[in-house]
Amino acid sequence: MKPSPRLEVLFTREEIRSAIERIAALIQRAYGDKIPLLVGILKGSFMFMADLVRLLDIPLQIEFVSLSSYGSGTESSGRIK
Repeated sequence: MKPSPRLEVLFTREEIRSAIERIAALIQRAYGDKIPLLVGILKGSFMFMADLVRLLDIPLQIEFVSLSSYGSGTESSGRIK
């Protein structure tokens, strides 16, 4: 039986939350008088975008795009669809 890969925490929840708060503050300052369009790449950005949008207190638009370089395989082809 193959051993499980060792998992390591790279960033704590608090560190992630703090970084998202800093990004939200930058967006608020830069786009407070505009309506920014936030674009996330599915599916990986979904949780980040949700956390970010919750912290923003300005009108905004949200869009998602779906990209893939894996197709039906498990390794990237290097070509984005």
